[in-house]
Amino acid sequence: MPSSKLSSNPSPTPSAPTSPTPSAPKLPPNIVRVGNLTKEWDLAYSTAGKAYARSALAVNGWGERKGQTNFYNLVAFGTLAENLSASTTRGTRIIVSGKPQIREWDRDDGTKGTAREILVNDAGPELRFTNATITGVVRQEPIHDPSLFEDEDGGEF
Repeated sequence: MPSSKLSSNPSPTPSAPTSPTPSAPKLPPNIVRVGNLTKEWDLAYSTAGKAYARSALAVNGWGERKGQTNFYNLVAFGTLAENLSASTTRGTRIIVSGKPQIREWDRDDGTKGTAREILVNDAGPELRFTNATITGVVRQEPIHDPSLFEDEDGGEF
């Protein structure tokens, strides 16, 4: 049997593990929260015309955390921002899924401020205690463009 030969190139030395700093806790890549909106959506548009909206969510604790309320700032982009702004209002119970972030800043008095924020990927009404009517959004541009289905000679594929 032929013997296998190991490579003579040494493997790179792995770098030492880094530990997170106390001010930067390790956050999961995605979280889901159910709670009530505490303010109306603030819908705005960037200079490039992209929609974004901000609101806040209050989530009541349960189990060992019963009686505690956690607050999250919410940020949504694009058509999700427009749809949330048009269909949910202060007090609406919603489910949000998104990327958690912790924002820190220095206040005028020298103390540090901290806020929990969720960059919303998906959201919808929570239907345990209510019902909802789902309607489609009317698109401004046609979905079917015949020129996309023509070859260079003007014929269809």
